[in-house]
Order: sequence, then structure tokens, then C-alpha cells
Amino acid sequence: MSAATIINAVNLQFSRFAPLVVFIFGVPGNIFNILIFTRPHLIKNPCSTYFFCASLVNLNVLFLGLVPRSLADGFGIDPVSNNLAFCRFRYFILHPSLALSSWFSILAGIDRFCISSRDVHRRLLSNLKYSRYISAITTFIGFAIYSHLLGLFVMQQLKTGPYCYALVGPYRVFYDFFYFATYSFTPPIIMVFVGLATYYNVRQTRSQIVPVVTNNGNNGQLKRRDRQLLKMTCLQFICTITLTLPVAIQKLYATFTQNDVKGTTQVAIENFITILLRVFLYTNASTSFYIFTLSGSVYRKEFLCIIIKMIGCIFGKNSSIYRRFYGRIERSFNGNTVAINGQTVTMNETNAPVGQYRGNTMMLEVNE
Repeated sequence: MSAATIINAVNLQFSRFAPLVVFIFGVPGNIFNILIFTRPHLIKNPCSTYFFCASLVNLNVLFLGLVPRSLADGFGIDPVSNNLAFCRFRYFILHPSLALSSWFSILAGIDRFCISSRDVHRRLLSNLKYSRYISAITTFIGFAIYSHLLGLFVMQQLKTGPYCYALVGPYRVFYDFFYFATYSFTPPIIMVFVGLATYYNVRQTRSQIVPVVTNNGNNGQLKRRDRQLLKMTCLQFICTITLTLPVAIQKLYATFTQNDVKGTTQVAIENFITILLRVFLYTNASTSFYIFTLSGSVYRKEFLCIIIKMIGCIFGKNSSIYRRFYGRIERSFNGNTVAINGQTVTMNETNAPVGQYRGNTMMLEVNE
């Protein structure tokens, strides 16, 4: 058995099972992101707007990118290359969504840069109204600049069968560079600069006690929630840079060597690398929930609030599993502000709302 045959067999199994794992973890993760960033404690934070939008486009990436590609590579079922209209629609949603996912992370980083700044005018740029306008404008621009592919993506006949992608020739080279610039090269570079600038702001703030304007316009130290979101954003930057930059390198290599004569073993190796990097690309659209859960205690508490609601709906609020789980969550909120019954309250050392008596048989409820 030749090396190419072995590598192709590995490619096939990897194409079948790796995307399935990414999909199983990615879809629920992005759905939880959407639910959490619309919670009362986070929805009014401008950074949450960008993470919310990023989660929406990440779902586009998983359903229109990961699923068709997994079916084609792993099972020989290609719904894209047999229908030109669907092919163009898929790429028109997929590629802008991939780019927008990175750009929304950049916008979240710029928001953290502004709010951590010592300049009061720069801090005022971090507000909910601006974030919503910027998100809408960014989404429109993202899809508008990719609209040319609706007319210039065509079916091509290869040795392996029909294939749908950018028109061969100057447009193919242009599109690969365009995709390279808007998704996998320029955003990571900007993330590095924004991350370093934000880190500099944080160091400056720590070295000198300077009042910071919070999102509601009051003066005070940088809120704990804002610090948590800043940490989450920086970790998201690291993940995005690590998982997307290799895709840019591979794409350029494939473009410049597409006419070279290659042996079967080299082709098999390059196919494996391509499939592996595609999984990296889809993993980038699936990891934010887990990064935020590990790095942000505020995010974890909001996630637990959603879980307790789900348990209450499934098992009932009088069930033993609901009461046990609720007791653990209640203790984890000790000394922190949480949203209960649609109102914001603070838990004291006795795990009761401040200013209210908590009897031995009295239990707080988290309602819709």
C-alpha cells in the first residue's frame, strides 16, 4: 500500500469525524453566546453587541460552511457543485460571515481599547448606541464588498468532477488575495496592534489611579464586568490569530502552485493539510463560548442563570434536581450582583438579597 493511499484513507476518516465534533460543540456554544449576551447584565454593554453579532455569523459559517464541506469531503455528497445558484448563495453568505466574525472581534477589541483609555473623550466612544450603528454598517459593508462573487463564481469541470469557485484567471488570483486580505491576513494583524494598545492602556491605568467613565456615563474605576470582557476579547484575539493565519498561508500557496505538476503523495499531503486547516477555520467559529466560559466569571454566572431556567422548565421548580442545582448557583453568587425575577439584586454573605430577610424555608426563584 502506497503512502498516498494511506494518507487518503486518513483524510477520509478525518473529514468524516473531525467536522462532526466541531459542529456538536460549535452550534450549542454559539446559541448560548446569543442567549447570554442578551441577558440583562450584558445586553447594555457595547462589547456584548459585537460578540452577539459574531455568534450570529458563526452559525452561518457552521451551517453553510462546515456541513456542506463535511458531506463533500467525508461522504462524497456535494450539494454545492451540482447547483450553481446554491453555490453562489453559499459563498455569498459564508465568506462574508467568516470575515465578519473576525471584524466583530476587532470591534470588540477597539471598544475595550476605548473604555480602558485615560482619555475621557475616547472612553465616551464606548457606548451602546455607537456599537449598534457600527455593527449594522459593518454587516452591510461586509456583504456588499463580496457581492461580485454572485456573478463571477462558476462551475468548472475538474478530473474529480464539477467544482464551483471563482472564475479561473485574473479574477481567481484577485479573489484569493481579496479573501486573504479581508479574512485571514489583515484582521490578525489589526488584532495584534489593538491588543497591544489595549494592554498599554491597562498598564497605564494600573500605574496611575485615574477615574474611568463606565458605560452609564458615571465616573469610577473600570468595572469588573468591563475587565472580564477585556480579558475575554484578548483571548479571542489569540485564538483567531492562531487558527486563521495558517489558512491565509495555505490559500496563497494553493493559488501560486495550482498549475504545477505534483506527484500523488504530494497531492495527498496537501489535501490533508487543506482539510486540517479548514477544520481550524471552523473551529475558530466554535470556540468563543468555551473561551468566554473559562476566562470570564461574569459570563459563567450568566450561563448558570440560563441553565437553571432550563432545568426549571424541564423538571419543574419543585423538583429535587432544580433545588440542588439552584442552591449551588445561589452560593456561587455570594457577594455578586445578579438578575433574579427580572430585577437586579446583590447577594450578601448569607446568600440572600441585601435588605431582605431570608427564612430557613425561603428560596429565590429565577423566572422567565
